[in-house]
Amino acid sequence: MSSTPTDSVVATLLRLGVMGKSDWDGALQQVLEICCDLLAVERASYWSFRDDPTAITCELGYVHSKRLLERGLVVTEGSALTTSS
Repeated sequence: MSSTPTDSVVATLLRLGVMGKSDWDGALQQVLEICCDLLAVERASYWSFRDDPTAITCELGYVHSKRLLERGLVVTEGSALTTSS
């Protein structure tokens, strides 16, 4: 029996449905893993904005091929401006 895109979506919805709601970090990890699987991408990450100093911070990243979690990368407004020019 071959897998169809619909089977993949159903499996993904089932995985999301059984996730624990009280463990934010664990739930976020599962969502990032599901994103990689469903979208067939190598990495997925969740970033948040900071005001002082102006920056974005990687709260959690997932590397699919290595089954690796990463966090803490900070991109400041100043560093983003210097690398884009």
